[in-house]
Amino acid sequence: MTLFLLTVLLKDFGWSPTSPFIIGIATLFILIIFINQQGFHKIGRLVFCIAPVLITMFLTVYMKIVQPQSYITYFDSRYILLASTILPAIVFRLEEKSSMIVSISTIAICLLLFDLIHEVFGVGYYQKGFELKSYNFISYVVGISFMILISGIFVLRSVTERAERQLLEQNESLTLQQQEVKRQHEELLLQREELMLSSEHLEAANRLIQRQKLDLERYASNLEHSVQTTSNELSKTNEALVKRNNDLMQFSYTLSHNLRGPVARLLGLTNLAKRTPEYGDINELIAKSAQDLDEVLKDLGQILDMGTEIYAVKENVSLMHEWNRAMRLLADKISDDSTINVHFEDADTIWGVKAMVQSIFYNLLSNALKYKSPERHLFIQVKSLAKTNATIIEFSDNGIGIDLENYGKDVFKLYKRFHAATHGKGVGLYLVKMQVESMNGSISVQSKVNVGTVFRMTFFKG
Repeated sequence: MTLFLLTVLLKDFGWSPTSPFIIGIATLFILIIFINQQGFHKIGRLVFCIAPVLITMFLTVYMKIVQPQSYITYFDSRYILLASTILPAIVFRLEEKSSMIVSISTIAICLLLFDLIHEVFGVGYYQKGFELKSYNFISYVVGISFMILISGIFVLRSVTERAERQLLEQNESLTLQQQEVKRQHEELLLQREELMLSSEHLEAANRLIQRQKLDLERYASNLEHSVQTTSNELSKTNEALVKRNNDLMQFSYTLSHNLRGPVARLLGLTNLAKRTPEYGDINELIAKSAQDLDEVLKDLGQILDMGTEIYAVKENVSLMHEWNRAMRLLADKISDDSTINVHFEDADTIWGVKAMVQSIFYNLLSNALKYKSPERHLFIQVKSLAKTNATIIEFSDNGIGIDLENYGKDVFKLYKRFHAATHGKGVGLYLVKMQVESMNGSISVQSKVNVGTVFRMTFFKG
């Protein structure tokens, strides 16, 4: 408000001797905020009530000294002093008598002795040659307005505080009634306990029958639980056999399909080499076909190893330790502009197989590095989440993504590739899925082309 007043004065009258003081008043109000923040609330409120009044009186006297022929300050300053009357009622309660008296007395002295103060400094209204007959009447009007205003403020403040006290008294009364109800409730509970004690003799004869009944129910429950456990184990064994059979069927298909090509090429190139005198280039092709065949055999051998006892030992596996091992293996492929954030604070271990956890991290990190976007720096985030019955690991990147609408059903299948421009065999995600499921877990994927991919692995406890 002070700055707004300064803007109006500058617009209408330009820079005047009072302009620096108005800026000082604005600074003073900022100082009051600082005083309150330091915990000196009472001092801050006193300054808030008294400072505008004293500064206004100072400016009226100062302006009459600087500009003797101005009569405006005799009128507009009184409006400010009248308006300041409401400040003590806003910030003080009636019980804060000393602060209230100091604030209102200061305002009353400046307002009711307005002319006398100016006369003391030799800048009174009539001393400066003004002779407006209604001036004295204005002084009376201002004095009466002050009395009416201060009376109304005190009445309003008194009514407000009385209403607050009544509310507090009503609240205390309700609290007492609530305590009485609570006491009566406790008495009822005691009476109920006495009734229960008196009925114990009658219940004693019934306890033996109930105990026998419970023994029979417990025996039946244990028998049912045993049958259910056996059934569940058989069901799990059957599911494992079905899954293993499906894996073997897919392995058989892959074996016949993927080995046939390299072997056929080797046979053809061998026959061609026999009929061609110069077969140096053909030897290179033969070597390449043999290398392809070797890679396929290695992949299939790794898949077969999943069912052997080398991966059967489970223990508490440190996620950070296995992640660091995967990072070291792929260190030469991680560029300096890549950002990798790892958060295993929520769950730092899982119950599983070390080699499988390390292989999962290796394959996911290798894919993220291989399929990063050429349009932006690579960003990878890995984090763990602890749930009541499971541990969740999320692996996300901002790579080129996967078109799940077209390839979603084939993401975790063997030898399925979705980016022809990038070298890959389509084995990594198949291995990740097999390893997660072999550790009593599940895996899901969310991906969007040119945005990124999120793999969510859930490892169930027990």
